[in-house]
Amino acid sequence: MSPRTAERRLIEKIMRGDVSNHLDHQTNLVNDTSLAEAACAAFDDFIYPEAEIPELYFDLAISVSKNYEDALSGKTKWRE
Repeated sequence: MSPRTAERRLIEKIMRGDVSNHLDHQTNLVNDTSLAEAACAAFDDFIYPEAEIPELYFDLAISVSKNYEDALSGKTKWRE
């Protein structure tokens, strides 16, 4: 599978497994930008020549970050 066609669920799975590495432990907030960057790098899915990150990664990072933060605050359960 080419990086450009990586399935949305696979990208989300990678993010869910890595989200705690992007957590600010003082605020319990996730840096969703660095989460998106890390996942994009894992798939080498940058848009060249500017090495831009596709919008899909930001959308998924925001969703994963919110779910993780909600789980940390006790609002929901976290499933990796």
